[in-house]
Amino acid sequence: MESRIVKHIIPRKYFWTKGAGESDLSHDPGSYHKALYDAEISGLNISLYSSTMPKEAQEISIDESKILHGEQKSLIQSRVNVRKDETGIAGIILGWLYDFGSQERLKGFVCEIKGDVERCVVYSSKQDAENFLRTSLKEMYQNHMEEGYMLEDMIVTQSITSKKEYGTAIVAICFDDHTHLE
Repeated sequence: MESRIVKHIIPRKYFWTKGAGESDLSHDPGSYHKALYDAEISGLNISLYSSTMPKEAQEISIDESKILHGEQKSLIQSRVNVRKDETGIAGIILGWLYDFGSQERLKGFVCEIKGDVERCVVYSSKQDAENFLRTSLKEMYQNHMEEGYMLEDMIVTQSITSKKEYGTAIVAICFDDHTHLE
């Protein structure tokens, strides 16, 4: 059998999705899987990525992806777990850095909220969640924000107030396909 070494795997197309789920069983399995179902990605095998976006990445709709049950997709995910009667907000900010003069897109970074009421801060107000995301993105770009560059951002959030014992909200950027550079 002949093998091939592949280097430089770069996401080419991506889509946004979000969902929320509740369960009396647990967070995982339970409310997390229901949130994946609500987000229309419950049939995927998921690999988590860190928070960078290549300048070439193009946004598509989830319908254009034509998800196949059991396929593997990489994604950047915000996941927030709450308990009964608590509110939490999952959120992602995607920021693109552009050259001010040429308007050329140079690179992208993503910041996401990750939270669990038992272990860290969970934002219950959309404004607080968005402020956290913008502050996080600003800190991430601090080394790249020189004169002559501009930043454009987009925020997607999903809230949940669980009526059952466990609740999960997710927001995800899912990479649909990739290019391979030799």
